[in-house]
Amino acid sequence: MEIRFLRKIIIPCAGKSSRMNSSVPKQLLKIKGRAAINYLLEEVDKYFETIIIPIPNDKSSKELFKKNIENHFLSKINFIESEAGSGDGQAVLDGLSSFKAKGNLIFVCWGDTFIIDSPLAFEKHLNISDDADIFVPVIFDKKPYVKYMLKENSEFIENIYLSIDENKEINWEEGLADQSIFIIKDSIIQQLQDYKNDLNGSPLNFLRFMNLFSKSLKIKALKMPKRISKSYNIASEFLDIKSFI
Repeated sequence: MEIRFLRKIIIPCAGKSSRMNSSVPKQLLKIKGRAAINYLLEEVDKYFETIIIPIPNDKSSKELFKKNIENHFLSKINFIESEAGSGDGQAVLDGLSSFKAKGNLIFVCWGDTFIIDSPLAFEKHLNISDDADIFVPVIFDKKPYVKYMLKENSEFIENIYLSIDENKEINWEEGLADQSIFIIKDSIIQQLQDYKNDLNGSPLNFLRFMNLFSKSLKIKALKMPKRISKSYNIASEFLDIKSFI
């Protein structure tokens, strides 16, 4: 079957923003009078026909997001309810479940992302012809949150290490890191669902899913010549983003 791109992107925004200690979702924190997510949507809007945004499944979230997202983006957005705190992988799963999987490629970009170079982040990857299940744009980083290890003499990913797992055997000073953007084949929904079923209610972490299934899925690293995005999880990183904007 021919692999083609769906002009859809999933932007997970269903987290609790607990590390940010914010009373509102971190994507709605203001920068120069605009909710932060609008800066991401400004770049995404150039390339995608449909924007799928998983948000917390409480009564106020949809109203809050619609109030803070600028009106000219709303016609493209499909809000999907996802259980807060159930993991970013659950938000991806809920996004994929909103349409029929046909083995096509779709973008995923975390909602706390700021795009530095949108042609390099999106346009460059809209015509990928290689047969892989997940593509990960990576860059060499001095202190990666997540470290990607490649198979010997290959561009395919063998192991993924998360710094929050406190793996003392890994040198966290340098290595390949993702840039909060992934290109996935929509048919991985079945593996995601199987993984969720095995977790017995624990949060579904997308990176741990990729690591666990790296032996059965083809996960390819796309080495970038420069950084294409910035993201934030804590207040100091958000301040850095504000100075960047």
